[in-house]
Amino acid sequence: AREFSRLKETYGADSLATISSSRGTNEENYLFAKFMRCTIGTNHIDNCARVCHSATVTGMMETLGASAATNSIADLDHAHLILVVGANPTESHPVIGARIKQLHRQGVPLIVVDPRQTELARLADLHLQLRPGTNVALLNGLAHVIVRDGLLDRRFIEARTEGVAAWLDTVASCTTSATEVVTGVPAAHIEEAARRYATSGASFCAHGLGVTEHRWGSHGVIALCNLALATGNIGKPGTGINPLRGQNNVQGASDVGCLPTYFSGYQ
Repeated sequence: AREFSRLKETYGADSLATISSSRGTNEENYLFAKFMRCTIGTNHIDNCARVCHSATVTGMMETLGASAATNSIADLDHAHLILVVGANPTESHPVIGARIKQLHRQGVPLIVVDPRQTELARLADLHLQLRPGTNVALLNGLAHVIVRDGLLDRRFIEARTEGVAAWLDTVASCTTSATEVVTGVPAAHIEEAARRYATSGASFCAHGLGVTEHRWGSHGVIALCNLALATGNIGKPGTGINPLRGQNNVQGASDVGCLPTYFSGYQ
């Protein structure tokens, strides 16, 4: 306390900075943020959210205006289809991984996009085993099928989105045959996955570091968000874009204000 006070008095409050723990509770992180802002008097507090999932923050902020998961874990119980992209929840997020396995056993279709044969990939109804680094190409290939086959949720798009014309232009050339050449995923699997995602009525998407830790990571997240927006799979139970963070409470630490750019609740 004496040293903090000395540094603050000598060099000013902004000479101090802290990193909160994304493995701490919401309450601990909230108090830490309040300590830095109210006692020290600086916004210099951060957590690992902007490192492991900086691409998610960038991509979701650009498309949705918020970087938090759009749905709760409980929404899995309302999903009609679960899409797991670049994540291995049974090992990295075992609570969610166990819930996905239970729901799949109960008949909820599961699609996994991953270069590896993870446990969920082996269980999945459809495993899109793409070449590493080709996430954006595959997701735009799925979008092409959805547009081509008239599976867009036009009512949702007109009421809730903007810039759709530019997106349609982008995916127009991303045919399944071209996507297969880039990604190595058979065109038939791309067609089936796209139709299933667009027509389930409630498709829940969870993605992990396999999407974000790429040169084009933010573009992969944007492509996922665009798929959800184009099909109306956002803003209702059992849907959404839900990043699985690198540590167990990255989301909570961010929600309660352990970021240099936001107070609690992203104010």
